[in-house]
Amino acid sequence: MSSTSQIAKFLQSRMIKLVGDVIQNHDRVRGFIAFIEVTQDSKGKQVPSNHALSRLEKELSADFGEVNFVIVEQGDKDILANIKSTLMRKFPALLRNVFASVHERNISVWLQPKGPTTAEETDALKQATLQIVEFLNFQLSDFKNLTEAKLPSSTMCLSIVRKKAPITIEDIGLEIERRGFVYPNEDWLKRQLDKLRKQSLILRQSSGGYLMTLEGLNRLGSSKSRLSPDITRALELAIMKD
Repeated sequence: MSSTSQIAKFLQSRMIKLVGDVIQNHDRVRGFIAFIEVTQDSKGKQVPSNHALSRLEKELSADFGEVNFVIVEQGDKDILANIKSTLMRKFPALLRNVFASVHERNISVWLQPKGPTTAEETDALKQATLQIVEFLNFQLSDFKNLTEAKLPSSTMCLSIVRKKAPITIEDIGLEIERRGFVYPNEDWLKRQLDKLRKQSLILRQSSGGYLMTLEGLNRLGSSKSRLSPDITRALELAIMKD
């Protein structure tokens, strides 16, 4: 029995559902890739868990050389979640977060490392990303490290809201790009805005628009006169808040 068949038989005996055949990774002398289907239980937790999969991955690697799992969510309904889950499980010591976006058949992946990464680590991250992107029949159009990107600061985001409020997250993103900066995707931008919101610097309407607070205006610096256009605008927007 071939090594790929033995790996498949072992996984099936552990009630792990495979998507397609186990394949040999010819970039390695002894390396294999298995595509594992995962589901969500009633509480929204992944089944099987990343911990269980990592344990099986190590067990197989001890017998067959390097064996890598690529997670495929049931029905392939969330490509971006598949990529993030696979990378975060495979490189827990390296990655703080993963952001991905898709346009037609092209996928852009941005990594947020926990610290500096070596050239070898960066190459391993890219190869793992290529494996799942290509399996899903997409092209990897962009692969970036967030520590090397020209990202907008919190002050810039505050300034944009101040000048354009009420403003949607989509328009905030457009203004960031107009100023010559980049960001991974809307999820990343929403996280930055949520940090400002938790600091009581901005407000978010139920309709999705973002507004400044008086505390936010004070952070940026504003005239304290009751006739100040910033103060007047903040009060008007507070009344508008739904």
